Amino acid sequence: MPTEWLLHSVHLSTEIRMFAYFRKPCLTVALYGCLVTGAVDASDRPDLTAVTANTSQRSPAQQLVERGQARLAQGEYAAARSDFERAWRAGDHSPEVHWHIIRCLVGEQKFGLAEEESYRLLNDHPEMTPVFVTLAQIAFLTEDYPLAIEHATKAISQGVRMADACFIRAYAHARLGNFNVALANIKVSLAESNRETEFRAEAPYLLHGAILKQLQQHRDALLAYERALRVNENSMDALLGQWECYQQMQMASAAFLVAEEMLKINPIAIETLQACAVSHRQYEEFEIAARFAARWRAASLPDSRPCVEESKSLIGLGQWQLARGALEEALIRDDQCLPALGDLARLLVSCPDSEVRDAIYAEQLAQRACELSHWDSPPLIATLAAAHAAQGHAEIAVDLMTRSLVLLPADDASRELYADLRQQYSGARTTAVATEVREQEQKAQ
Repeated sequence: MPTEWLLHSVHLSTEIRMFAYFRKPCLTVALYGCLVTGAVDASDRPDLTAVTANTSQRSPAQQLVERGQARLAQGEYAAARSDFERAWRAGDHSPEVHWHIIRCLVGEQKFGLAEEESYRLLNDHPEMTPVFVTLAQIAFLTEDYPLAIEHATKAISQGVRMADACFIRAYAHARLGNFNVALANIKVSLAESNRETEFRAEAPYLLHGAILKQLQQHRDALLAYERALRVNENSMDALLGQWECYQQMQMASAAFLVAEEMLKINPIAIETLQACAVSHRQYEEFEIAARFAARWRAASLPDSRPCVEESKSLIGLGQWQLARGALEEALIRDDQCLPALGDLARLLVSCPDSEVRDAIYAEQLAQRACELSHWDSPPLIATLAAAHAAQGHAEIAVDLMTRSLVLLPADDASRELYADLRQQYSGARTTAVATEVREQEQKAQ
């Protein structure tokens, strides 16, 4: 098996398919800080010294409420709740103080108690309709997305905190895979975002970009992320979104520049290490890429992705044993990691180093990968074909390559390579048959 086929695993058309497997799960609670009420960035935090100054004209309860609001805005939920509860004991039994306590409970992730108190507040004060948005947040954060949509819809029907309610409803629909509905809702949230909102200012743009990215509208997604960066120029979420869009658009140069920007802002972030490892490898700067991947691997112990990424650069450097070790570690971390199964099988079947090659083990790995992918991945089927061919199973190899070619799109850059491989396997089968006929003739004589 030619070494070129091993190196073809870095081919961009193949990589894009594998990259989809590596992406963070769409719209997880990565924006948790946006969803939890009151949390803001350090640059937007209120000055507590200003809150505590000139307090002589306000009652102790008022002072406690103001300090609690400032702490809530800083994300200091336990301390804020302590202030609000002290204000309550000091005589401020207003529904607003009760609501602030509930918001703190959400921030502390005490969702059951927060939900119970929310229903109690609505029972005592039906006019406190903003609590429906809080209930929507609780439902979202406990992954009850239909209930989150229901509560958000109640808030929207009463015209309450439209930006926040539409944001949560968009997020919940996106988590359910209803991306077009989510897109319609986030557009309403953006239109209303000039009003009072409890989420980070860039949050709607980040969600807008993530939804557009899932709808394969990458250029529009890039614009959404650019708007997020105008609000917060240091938003790693926005930069990562841009980097992923450029990767999907096969614009490696633009992706490289975004990775460099991420490196300036937060050089130790896992997202930075990932982006730099991939982008430097795409520029064939394998030594630099391998260093970033190794740092990513050390920082993400349960994650198989950095091991697979590091192996790609090690293969580019011709360090076959180290590449095999990295892929084997990936499978220790996740024994169902398709990229690791496929890449290790490919390495074992086509490595120039005979000490690394192991066609039987390669067949086992590729077979498992094909089964896990429900036999719909042409690269994995082609790898299984190569493993069979390396063992002299030419007829099986031809059948598998035919199957992979049927699955490949007509414009895929891999078609020519796959057709050549099938032709090689077919030639090997013809030779094997001719040899068998000669042997039978010799025996007959």
